[in-house]
Amino acid sequence: MSDARQRRMAERRMVGNARDLVSQLKGLTKAGLRSEFQLFPGANHGTNATHSSVAALALAAAIGRNPSRDQDD
Repeated sequence: MSDARQRRMAERRMVGNARDLVSQLKGLTKAGLRSEFQLFPGANHGTNATHSSVAALALAAAIGRNPSRDQDD
């Protein structure tokens, strides 16, 4: 098997594993945990941390502007 093919197969496993994790976490929605799978096109294992950090900061900023958004009143 070529190196390129091995890399593609490993990438698919990582994506599949991430999707599986989110599926398992969805069971915790009633406990207040929200989860969602997001794929960043063109990102790899190394660059994905930057993309994920930016998305997390955007979410934190949005919650900061509207702190009662996710609270049941």
